Amino acid sequence: MTRKSKPLNTFDNQIVLITGGAIGIGKEIARAFIELGATVIITHLRTENTTDFLAYLEKYNGVGEAIETDFLQDEAIEQLFTQIENRWEKIDILVNNAGLTKPKSFFQLTRRDFLETLEINLIAMFLCSQKAAKLMLKYDIPGRIINISSIHSQATSPDHIHYSSSKGGVNALTKAMAVELAPYRITVNAIAPGAIEVERFIKPGYNREKASKLFPIGRMGLPSDIAAFVLFLASEQSEYMTGETLFVNGGLSAKLCL
Repeated sequence: MTRKSKPLNTFDNQIVLITGGAIGIGKEIARAFIELGATVIITHLRTENTTDFLAYLEKYNGVGEAIETDFLQDEAIEQLFTQIENRWEKIDILVNNAGLTKPKSFFQLTRRDFLETLEINLIAMFLCSQKAAKLMLKYDIPGRIINISSIHSQATSPDHIHYSSSKGGVNALTKAMAVELAPYRITVNAIAPGAIEVERFIKPGYNREKASKLFPIGRMGLPSDIAAFVLFLASEQSEYMTGETLFVNGGLSAKLCL
């Protein structure tokens, strides 16, 4: 059977939840979905400013809301999904973007450091996916779950053992959830970015030209590079793809560093 090619989606009437959507990659993912007509809900920490997100809603005549959520608290996750169902009823697309990066040396790393990273980067991702999938099933939605992993899941650098371990877990979780949820027409995929030029990179001493030389493609990654792949995985074009991790890093993971 030959399937007819489908045009790239708009996301009208789609409810999209993006965890950690106030800053960095998440903020650009939110902007991309708002521009294409989705109703976008983001989570944010109390310390994170949602001004840009609200400005995107205004600029594109978008609909959505920002919900403060602490992913270290099970009650907060429960309240998040209760609030979404009560106000928006359903979820079509979940983007698990919220994450914690706190580099620390191998010899100073504590149990608490390790557990906190796993709680945010892996366990909260599972809990959000579980609750989103239940809503998708309740309303018979062929949903999409997209997890943000990292190049650190495949290769690493000093002071990132806990972070790399959590992101390796994200890749495994993605495969396992894909198998569990495929019978329900819910796909689960991950994107593993390399170094992306977000707020935490723009600080004294940062040199874009110097950093760009590390990449075979000749430049640092941008949040929009990752958002483009999220849109693909959220679209109808990706319906036959599940359980995969896409490494999007300008060739960095292919480069032999000597």
